[in-house]
Amino acid sequence: MSEPSSWPLSQSGIRVTVAENVLTMLSSHPLTESCYTTAIGFYPQAKSHKMKRVDHDDYILIYCSEGKGSLSVKDNALAVKAGDLFILPPNTPHSYSSDEHKPWTVYWCHFQGRQAS
Repeated sequence: MSEPSSWPLSQSGIRVTVAENVLTMLSSHPLTESCYTTAIGFYPQAKSHKMKRVDHDDYILIYCSEGKGSLSVKDNALAVKAGDLFILPPNTPHSYSSDEHKPWTVYWCHFQGRQAS
């Protein structure tokens, strides 16, 4: 499982990672093996939130509900604004960051499974 960012949580922020033994069960159980969450969170008004990954083994879904930020995938830089949702496939080098003046609020989820794609 790819590790979520270690950005310091605010009082209302949430970050939950699924324990390794539970992931093993989820990945082999008939009801969940096709798609299961490995980590999930909520970062409200996440000033100074940034992440850079060269390699990761799961899908990452990020929804920006307010504020803005930026996303770079390969050589493409994209602006992210409230209402935008993006999914990063496994093994896709990327970086993203919250805007310093109007920081984003994001909901995010890492997931895997046979049918995740």
